[in-house]
Amino acid sequence: MRTKSLIILAAFASIGAVSQLPDTSDVIVKQNYKSEAGSIDLAGVCKPSESEISCWNGEGLPNDVLGAELTEVYKKGDITINMKYGHKNRLIVFDVDDRPDRRSEAKLVLQKHLSTPYGSSSSGYQLRNKYNENRMLINLAVPKDQVESQATTSLTEKLEPSPKLEFKLGARLEFFGAKFKIVKIGEKQPADDSGSRLGSPGAQWLVVLVREGAETPLPQGISWTIYGEDGLQIRSVNSEGEPLLAIPTYDSGGTRIPKENRVFQASLGGGVYADAGGDEMYMSTNLNPARIKSVVARCSVTRNLIIKGIPLEPKGGRP
Repeated sequence: MRTKSLIILAAFASIGAVSQLPDTSDVIVKQNYKSEAGSIDLAGVCKPSESEISCWNGEGLPNDVLGAELTEVYKKGDITINMKYGHKNRLIVFDVDDRPDRRSEAKLVLQKHLSTPYGSSSSGYQLRNKYNENRMLINLAVPKDQVESQATTSLTEKLEPSPKLEFKLGARLEFFGAKFKIVKIGEKQPADDSGSRLGSPGAQWLVVLVREGAETPLPQGISWTIYGEDGLQIRSVNSEGEPLLAIPTYDSGGTRIPKENRVFQASLGGGVYADAGGDEMYMSTNLNPARIKSVVARCSVTRNLIIKGIPLEPKGGRP
């Protein structure tokens, strides 16, 4: 079942016994941020020249230690500084701890790289023969009359998964206040075996949902876990959509494998609406829907983290 009017979204949104939309507003702080996700600290702002780099801290006071450090690595060629004529050329330095040791299980994840309207951060630099991976450097050129800047990164919150939801014709699913009903499960669409490399999704089924109540929001950003009649998660399927107790096989050399020997990761998703703002939504799966007993949705919400109050001039004027 296909239509040229489908608009494909990147993902869905969380579902389950949740009555309101998650907070997606910007998080705004001045110069520093700290939470369970990690921390961002403004180490200083610097003015580069041909011979040295002079720096000041967030209060606009001299930061000679940072200036000497950047001058050293610049002279050694460990960093590259681009300068633009007729502009205010600056380096903004942040110390960032995104706690990489706990990212996989963390509920709140901090994105390490920052950006401004005039430039984005590069990774750490060589400092006294040691890679300073927690230091981020933004090289930017701004209009001469600009006295303050801001930097933006993101925070991703992993929300609590939904309870197990029955998956069958007529079942109702709730996505953060948006309620859908499964109204049709399409016929099997055979796998396309016209020379496809391994990674082709195999057979496909379309599942049609209808939104109940036009006033409810359209959800975004979901992943699904699929469970069978025995209550266990279904992880793998063959090219015909039947569940397998096997590890999905990946093709690293471009070899074409006969479709009867392929093992795929079971998937459910797609996030396809019949039209922008419409009530019909399509999901696709490479698992025979008759084998699906229930599903669990997992969702994450990403918010902008905006760090304001970055002084582009030292206190009292030029250093």
